[in-house]
Amino acid sequence: MEAAKSSRPYLPSDPVAIVPMPEYTPECARTALTAALGAIEWQSYIKPDMRVVIKANLVSAMKPDAAGTTHPTLICTLVDMLFELGVKSVVIGDSFLN
Repeated sequence: MEAAKSSRPYLPSDPVAIVPMPEYTPECARTALTAALGAIEWQSYIKPDMRVVIKANLVSAMKPDAAGTTHPTLICTLVDMLFELGVKSVVIGDSFLN
């Protein structure tokens, strides 16, 4: 039996990027996201008219500066960057708690 092909693009290793972000402004978010995502050449995976899902960490009702969830500025900036690349739609989600 042939193994099922994954729709996930092959990466030689799953990279992790840690990039400083001195403050939660759109400008700092764009700089940090560009640096972090540039390491995996993310723009080569984005095609015009794609639908993209962002899996954010949203499981707690916390204020953004408590650093317990993905900061809204990062999410908004990433969505802007995706639309600039021509994606059709963006869905932001996370798992739910019981």
